[in-house]
Amino acid sequence: MVLPRVRSDHYPVLVVLQEQDRTLQGMNRPFCFEAAWFGHDNFTSFIQENWKHGADLPHALEVMTAQLKRWNKDVFGNIFMRKERVLAGLGGVQQALAVKGNSYLNRLENQLLTEYHQILRQEEVHWYQKSRCQWITFGDRNTSYFHIKTIIRRQIKKKLEH
Repeated sequence: MVLPRVRSDHYPVLVVLQEQDRTLQGMNRPFCFEAAWFGHDNFTSFIQENWKHGADLPHALEVMTAQLKRWNKDVFGNIFMRKERVLAGLGGVQQALAVKGNSYLNRLENQLLTEYHQILRQEEVHWYQKSRCQWITFGDRNTSYFHIKTIIRRQIKKKLEH
């Protein structure tokens, strides 16, 4: 699959060698605060609107947890699916621009590129948090490194459990 160009004049090519099984994802996972939520424009206002002042702390945390889960699903969404959607839109806009450019398509391309870079930052924070690397300087775009660290940590944990 040919992907849209993002930073250069070259079009990257994506080769998928194996289909992932997505049936078990999200089943019975405990709540985990996602640091990537801070990268969303509406997160701070969501917290300010939904935090129950004056309620006892355990109850307030329980309510906030349920609201954050719902907000994550309905508003924030899946980072990787949003990334695919934005890349598909970017590819369509760039194809249309190749045929005939106009100011609307140029603005749309810039908006999609801005959204794409925001998603990349959120993805980096996501993998940074999952890898639990405390000694890496944040901002290096080492997403694949964080992903590999996460996989290795899970494999070690799995061996220790058996």
